[in-house]
Amino acid sequence: MPDEARPLAERENQPNLVRLLRAAAVSHRRAQRLDVAQIGVSVFVAALGLVAAFASAAETPVAILGGLWAVAYSAGLAAWGENELRRAALLQEMFDVQAFELPWNEVAAGVPLEAHEVSRLSQQCRIPDELFRDYYLVPPVPRPYDVLGCQQQNLGWAARVRRRYARALLTVAGIWSGAGCWLAGSADSTCPSCCSDGIFPRLAHCFWQWTPTARSVMPLPSASGCSAS
Repeated sequence: MPDEARPLAERENQPNLVRLLRAAAVSHRRAQRLDVAQIGVSVFVAALGLVAAFASAAETPVAILGGLWAVAYSAGLAAWGENELRRAALLQEMFDVQAFELPWNEVAAGVPLEAHEVSRLSQQCRIPDELFRDYYLVPPVPRPYDVLGCQQQNLGWAARVRRRYARALLTVAGIWSGAGCWLAGSADSTCPSCCSDGIFPRLAHCFWQWTPTARSVMPLPSASGCSAS
């Protein structure tokens, strides 16, 4: 049966489309690991800065460490994570376009990845193909309503990720503020000076570091079987 005559529920399980999902899982996992590493280092440096606000002897070493981390982050770590996340999004877009039989918009999405690059990434994923099948729960309705139903699922996935991101920010803000006030009390400092000198500047830096994680909205099987090398 030609592809254009296949229902969407069958097209999404074709080997070439499953290969795209496997490749996207590898790039997505890499982006997540880079995000976690960057956030961990940034939180550690910010915590040291909070302590240095009340321990003058630690100000210079912490400032040097923070400067080195800022240079390393700006020199390529940030771009590395962004590139992996962008590639995962591009692979997801390639999957959607082929599954929904839509024209490729090179102006909006850029140039699609070459077949050999997709194959190389797909081979690094050790998750069974079966877990990538039936990626969308396709409603039994005629076109274009089946495509609209799948796009609605995309919107639902993104909304859930952003709600979790908002809850995580509120939790971290509460813990960070409580720790800062406790340090202020231990150092006989006032809460206003503690907030202006230590809590809010470093809290804003941590929130900025967490922004890329909020954009990771691709629902995939457990990516523990995907190589990050």
